[in-house]
Amino acid sequence: MTRSIILAVLGVLLAACDPPEDVYLAHPDGAPVLCPGGAETQFEYVFPVADHNDPDRILYEERDSATVDASGNPFSTDPDRVGVGIIAGSIESGRVPWLQFTVTCGDEAAPWLVTPQITREDLEKMNGDYRYVVE
Repeated sequence: MTRSIILAVLGVLLAACDPPEDVYLAHPDGAPVLCPGGAETQFEYVFPVADHNDPDRILYEERDSATVDASGNPFSTDPDRVGVGIIAGSIESGRVPWLQFTVTCGDEAAPWLVTPQITREDLEKMNGDYRYVVE
């Protein structure tokens, strides 16, 4: 009994340490989706998180925004592309049924790009991460 409890706790701790899976936007050639002309690329993302026992029940929506640092600076805390990291397995399990990105450029108030609600079927798995191709 004690051994199974220890193994269960260890499993939870190891699962909590799993690296996130990134979901990001890219062109067909693999280049990141960035604003034209070198304008600052800002983005917002939103995705619902479903109950793992009842995938039709949405527990909450995750929403945030960021600015891309395309300079390649290794010390930057900003992302180097339009994307978001989510808990590993969330896409495959259906815990995150869809994601959506809104990209704005520079000082423009109007969005430059709004993706549809991106589902697992829309994504390509690349080296453990997911890529949504923007034509």
